Amino acid sequence: MVRIRCCPIDCNFFSDELTIWESASVIDELRKSNPLDPICFFYFNHEDQTNQTAVNVMRSLLKQLLRIFNHLPIEVESVYEKRHRPGEILSLDIASRNFSTVSEEIRNVYICLDALDECTDSTRHELLSVLKTLPSTVRLFMTSRRGVKAAVQRYFEHMAFLEIKADEDDIRQFLAQRIAQDKRDTPDLMDTEFEEEIISKISTSAGGL
Repeated sequence: MVRIRCCPIDCNFFSDELTIWESASVIDELRKSNPLDPICFFYFNHEDQTNQTAVNVMRSLLKQLLRIFNHLPIEVESVYEKRHRPGEILSLDIASRNFSTVSEEIRNVYICLDALDECTDSTRHELLSVLKTLPSTVRLFMTSRRGVKAAVQRYFEHMAFLEIKADEDDIRQFLAQRIAQDKRDTPDLMDTEFEEEIISKISTSAGGL
């Protein structure tokens, strides 16, 4: 059982201020169907690869998991007390071990990682290596472009893969909506003929992406 005790928390010890955005459709559905289960998520962005390292991702996930407690679990508090010094942060090993310790006592913990293809190869390798060691109570959901599938399979041989493609009508509708938004700000942006040409060329060449 995870024991808890009141302890002052220096949030930066667990996670720096990283930009995290919810993947609404997946996370909202999980929250509706599993309202008592914690959901930890992280959005990768290729423009922020320097900050989005494996250790920062795990620290962010740990911080989110700890928010379900009113007080810091004693197992985590002991690490905080022994290792915390001004300016010091959790190592990848300590962050992952703490995440495992806490999640072992919870029925289900969901981790959602979006755009896994947008982190560096070294970060992806390091992160997948750690995720593989997490207990069976942890449920993983990851999104990525096709090129990362082989890398994921090296660590999770039996993970289920679902390929999602947008059909041409979906792409046309999306493009039409975005152009309409832009034209509200700039009415003379393009004429109807040019708009249709753009929509047609992009939707037919997108290949379901």
